[in-house]
Amino acid sequence: VSKAVMMSQALNCRIAPLSKFDRKQYFYPDLPKGYQISQYDIPIAEHGKITIEIPPEFGGGSQEIGITRAHVEEDAGKLSHSAQGSLVDYNRA
Repeated sequence: VSKAVMMSQALNCRIAPLSKFDRKQYFYPDLPKGYQISQYDIPIAEHGKITIEIPPEFGGGSQEIGITRAHVEEDAGKLSHSAQGSLVDYNRA
């Protein structure tokens, strides 16, 4: 959560005084426990913006990009598909 707050500050977001985590229940092969912990209703931060500099070869200047929300969620596993079948990597889950 502390890293999410630092990221939110870097994105000029409004940091919520209160946020909550939700349990999203669904089946997916890379989610062995059948649910994911995530934020949606009350994210850790909202309404930010970041200004990027556009390289001269692409017209130059700057562009402001709005950030709707920043939230924290639990990582699921990673599915890798090939002609021989599918592999699941649970190291991130």
